[in-house]
Amino acid sequence: MSQDQSQDSGKNPERPSFQSWWKKSKEALRTQNITFVQAANLSGEEQDASSSQTPQDRAKARRAQVRKAQVEHRQRKANYVKQLETEVARIRDMIAATQTETRLLQAENNEMRSRLAARTGNPQQSTAAHPGAAPGELSQDLDRSFSAQVQLDNTDGVTLNLGLDETMNLPVYQINSDPTSSSDAANTYPEPQDGPEDTEPPYCPFAQLTPKQTQQIINFILALEHICWDHFRPSNFQPDVAEPVGTESGHTLMASSLALRTAPGAVFDAMRAQPPPPPQSPAALAARLAATAEAGAATTPSPPIAWRASGITLHSLYGLASSVNPPDLELAPVQAWFELAARYPLDVLLRKDVADQLKRAFVGVVKCPHFGAAIERGAFESICARVVDPELADILT
Repeated sequence: MSQDQSQDSGKNPERPSFQSWWKKSKEALRTQNITFVQAANLSGEEQDASSSQTPQDRAKARRAQVRKAQVEHRQRKANYVKQLETEVARIRDMIAATQTETRLLQAENNEMRSRLAARTGNPQQSTAAHPGAAPGELSQDLDRSFSAQVQLDNTDGVTLNLGLDETMNLPVYQINSDPTSSSDAANTYPEPQDGPEDTEPPYCPFAQLTPKQTQQIINFILALEHICWDHFRPSNFQPDVAEPVGTESGHTLMASSLALRTAPGAVFDAMRAQPPPPPQSPAALAARLAATAEAGAATTPSPPIAWRASGITLHSLYGLASSVNPPDLELAPVQAWFELAARYPLDVLLRKDVADQLKRAFVGVVKCPHFGAAIERGAFESICARVVDPELADILT
């Protein structure tokens, strides 16, 4: 009885069927721009091939697809990094050209001022001594700030070379200019001239430094980047040079990159002349360099290669240290120096015995995980406690 009733209810014309309900639903969804895609029909041969594959064959095909996707992803990433490095090189060239033009304008401005002072007897000097002489004070303050910034960025007189560090026995880039020359004095922070005492140039993290101290600091930072001395190529600095992306990319945010921006081709020839290192981890490479430093087996390129540098100042290095990732887990060498300078007095850090101990301690600790020299935070703290803290304790006691 119940079965008959259910059959009758199923044949009830007043009750909508599922087919009619589905058609109405599809028409309503089409008004909302929803399209139903038909399932792709495989041909008979494809169905036979897919059904005949064993689980091992399907897994192998899947692994091949994954490997292909990984290779494409790495290539896209390498191309993107290369594009960024090319843009950085272009911007640095523009900055260098602007600084050169600025120095020329400053020299022309100074010449005009000297001529006007010779003709008029320098009347601004008398008004600057009175606090009420506002028109001259503002002009002089701007001139002092502008002149200080020009002097801070002027590095045309700095000469760099690829040599051998006597303490580490490893190839490094270093400044070999005479620190007493007037051109190298541009790396220092200038003295205020006839004005307020707070006219220090912007972004100045230190007090007054001598040219010799400035040169020592820059050489120390370059020495900490010893592990990457041959990780550069001309294409890193010259966008027009066509060169495939290799493992050397990723070193743009380093002090050595600033030093090599105007390096001659002989420097890169010396890099390419080095035998390719055996495949090893960054820790193993650092340990090998530490053993080389202890044995004194490294040799300096002959003849020595030197070139005129542009743009490598404490000002630019401080900006570089501020632009890289925060030093929570690891530090770049340029960050390591400025953190040392923030913790300890400069007269302690710049002592030759302390600086040599620090360089020897960092050999084997500095690694290159593809994107430039880096120091683990724990290793950095250990070196500070082992080398600098005892020296500071002796001074305080």
